[in-house]
Amino acid sequence: MPFKHAKDVDSLLSCRRNLRGCAGLSLLITALSSPFALAEPLPAAAPATAMAPAPNENSYAAYPDPALTTTVALSNGTAIKLDNLDSRPVSRKAAGSEADDLIERLRTGFAMPAPDNSRVQQHMLWLNGKQAYVDRVIERASRFMYLAVAEAERRNLPTELALLPVIESAYDPMATSRSQAAGLWQFVPDTGRIYGLRQSWWYDARRDPMESTRAAYDYMAKLYDTFGDWSLVLASYNAGPGTVSRAMKRNAAAGLPTDYWSLRLPEETMNYVPRFLAVVAMFRDPASFRVNLSALPNRPYFRTITSQGALTLNDVADVTGIDLPTLRMLNPGLRRDGMDPDGPHHVHVPATLDVARENQIAQMGSGSTLRMAQTDGSSLPIATASAAVALPVAMRQTGAGGRHRVQARETWYSIARAYNTTPGLLSAANQSTLSTPLDIGRELVIPAGAGPVSVTPEVITVSSSQNDNRVEIRRRILPGDTLEAIRNQYQVSLAELRAWNGDIQALRPGQVLILRVLPDMLSPKAL
Repeated sequence: MPFKHAKDVDSLLSCRRNLRGCAGLSLLITALSSPFALAEPLPAAAPATAMAPAPNENSYAAYPDPALTTTVALSNGTAIKLDNLDSRPVSRKAAGSEADDLIERLRTGFAMPAPDNSRVQQHMLWLNGKQAYVDRVIERASRFMYLAVAEAERRNLPTELALLPVIESAYDPMATSRSQAAGLWQFVPDTGRIYGLRQSWWYDARRDPMESTRAAYDYMAKLYDTFGDWSLVLASYNAGPGTVSRAMKRNAAAGLPTDYWSLRLPEETMNYVPRFLAVVAMFRDPASFRVNLSALPNRPYFRTITSQGALTLNDVADVTGIDLPTLRMLNPGLRRDGMDPDGPHHVHVPATLDVARENQIAQMGSGSTLRMAQTDGSSLPIATASAAVALPVAMRQTGAGGRHRVQARETWYSIARAYNTTPGLLSAANQSTLSTPLDIGRELVIPAGAGPVSVTPEVITVSSSQNDNRVEIRRRILPGDTLEAIRNQYQVSLAELRAWNGDIQALRPGQVLILRVLPDMLSPKAL
């Protein structure tokens, strides 16, 4: 796991010049390191000796997606500049992607050499027969390993890297080390910030499985571009690239080989790569270790929904019916059971969640909950609305004298569009700017000459007498809307749309569609 060593920044620049002359590469800054999160301690490695280096036949080039140049301020005040890598095509067909078992898919992408080394054999002996330990790791990995395997394939990286969390955290996103490394991939705070992992009072992206996996592969791909050998990459991930490059310089000065197996490194790093290779060997051939690897479904365990604003896990639970423990397990990056108001506004949910609930979550978060107005001026939440209420159309409620009372989820832009004026004129007429928040119930002055866009009727009566409990609404078509998008949004069929609106073939902006939808499918976009 990553440690931050102050000397690693300069050392890596020197490493870049002296090892491979990697012109054009930017800083690969940080070091990573920390104790491993194995359920039981592994034996200490034998003292380093001048052993024959392992074969270095792996020319597996790994290139991450291009990233923008970024300047990151570390906690000690140091400013680090990260340049983007050259953009290179990375398209490798995942040969095992059609397999039923994720473990089989994982094996298909193995690309690292398997050295016959006594240090590796020591760790292989420790794993022999450890069925209880293997079961614990597989149970945790069942939630997040699909993501790690699929992302490695997408980036053209060896899929063995998806096993690195086994020795880093035992695939526990809540694992924390003495050096404050956290998450599946055990990033320390500074290294996490360098690789775009936000850390706030609300959210720690180091524990977010999606974000931390991206960052870990970014980091290892950069290390590979410097060292060109996966054993050295893994050692650098643990001890820091500066530590590894200095050990290589010492060996080179003494006329010794500079491969990983010939280097004298910190004890933890001397164990790190052999331990990893022993785990890879066990996943390659579990029978030879007298253990059984339970089959894992070759499909995502969770999927990610982006909402329109910050939500709490209670909000998500209320809409989806997913229990809070499950949501917390899938969203370990949320530190307060709620999203950071500054983002990211995403939540991980079980992959089995139905699309209708996903649509509801995606449309939440921009304001208070959706309410239905009653004829006496009061309102009720959609879920508890009485049998006969009035649903506002185009989210407007016009008073006499060119005034408008702000409703939930309205913006300067939506109100201006409803009255055929511009947001700037509307805000100026109310001594405000476009950044001024709109409070529900505030009465706005409508600029002279503006008037509501004609929609008939102004309100639609909702009646519970319909035998399927559906609510009839009218939806004005906006630029970019399509029949397919409307059908998916409200979970209705194309035949139903045509039955309610005639034989429509295409949509045009301003057109009004009649829709009959279940109350729990209503959203701000439905008004």
